[in-house]
Amino acid sequence: LRIEDVAGRLGGDEFGVILPYTTRASALLVAERMRAAIAQLSRPDESGRGDVRVSASIGLECFDGRDLPSLQVLRLHAERALRAAKQEGGDRVRDYRELPEAPPKS
Repeated sequence: LRIEDVAGRLGGDEFGVILPYTTRASALLVAERMRAAIAQLSRPDESGRGDVRVSASIGLECFDGRDLPSLQVLRLHAERALRAAKQEGGDRVRDYRELPEAPPKS
């Protein structure tokens, strides 16, 4: 992450990352890199019972600065994308704008 980026725990096993001055395409790239880096943390279980698998499901929402939605709306959209990522098996990134219920792209 860059110096201007902000990351924090939202609660439980959920974290949020704010990437100012970042395009949707760049945010998707950062999210995918984060997901892949987290997956690299998976290791064989030393007890021999299998692997310890670490993964991340990531929900993404962006705004371009023109129409500033409330933080509540941004979080709701990101949570919907996160839910979709989890429902699809996890270990993936989902963009809110790509969900069927999302408003049309402008």
